[in-house]
Amino acid sequence: MKFSIITTTYKRPIELLRAINSVLLQDYKHWEMIIVNDSPDFDYSSIEKSDILKDERIKYFKNGENKGLNYARNIALVNISADSNYTIILDDDDYFNTECLSEATKIIKENPNYNWYVSNRTYENGDKITINGTNRNTIDYIIDYLIFKRFRGDATHIISTKYKSIRFPKKVKQEEQWMYFAQIQEKFYYYNFNSTISKSYSDLGLTKAHKSIKTKLDYTFESYKELFSLNFFNPLIWFIYLPLKMVAII
Repeated sequence: MKFSIITTTYKRPIELLRAINSVLLQDYKHWEMIIVNDSPDFDYSSIEKSDILKDERIKYFKNGENKGLNYARNIALVNISADSNYTIILDDDDYFNTECLSEATKIIKENPNYNWYVSNRTYENGDKITINGTNRNTIDYIIDYLIFKRFRGDATHIISTKYKSIRFPKKVKQEEQWMYFAQIQEKFYYYNFNSTISKSYSDLGLTKAHKSIKTKLDYTFESYKELFSLNFFNPLIWFIYLPLKMVAII
C-alpha cells in the first residue's frame, strides 16, 4: 500500500522542513511526498540546497509565480504516481505523528469497504481540532460535516487515488475547499487516532473571518459557477448548503 502525501508551501521553509522530517520519520516507509512551493521569490535554499530532496520518494515543484493554495494542490494531484493507493494532504505548518501511516494501513486493512478515511488533527498539547459529534465511525461529509456540523474541524483525510482526477476549486485561489471533498460523494470512515499535529493557526491563515461580505459572496457565486461547469449535482449542496451559506454571509 502506497501513500501520496501532498504538501503545498508558502513562505514557510522552517515549518516545511519539520513537515518533511515527520514524513521521513514514519515507521511505514512506502510513500511519496509531493511538495509544491507557491512562493517563488522567497528563500527556500535551506531545503533546496540540502540533501533532503535527494530522497527519491520526494518530488519538489516550484511555481513560477504565486498561484494560490488550490492551484498548488492541483499541481500535486497531477503528479501522483500511478502505483499510489491513497492521497493525504499535509499542510506545511503541520506534521505527522510517527505512526500516522502505519496506523492508517492497519485501519484500511481492517475496514476495506471505504475509499475515504479520516482521523484527527490535534494541537501540540493534545487538544483535538477534529470533533466527531456523531458517535459514529461512518460519516456523511455533506450531511454531517457541511450542513449539520455534527462532524467539524480540520482533520487528516486519506482518500483513494481512484479520485485523483477530482480537483480543488480553480476559480477561487485560496478557499472553498469543501468543493473538492463534496465531489467524492461517499461516506468516510472515521477512526480516533491523532494523525496530524498543528502547532497553532497562523494569523496569515486562510480564514474568511477578515473577508468582506462582497468577497464572501463572490466566492460563493464562483462556487455555483464552477460546480455547474463540472456538471456536479447534489440536491443537498445546491438547494440546502449553498443557500444556507449565502444567508449566513448576509
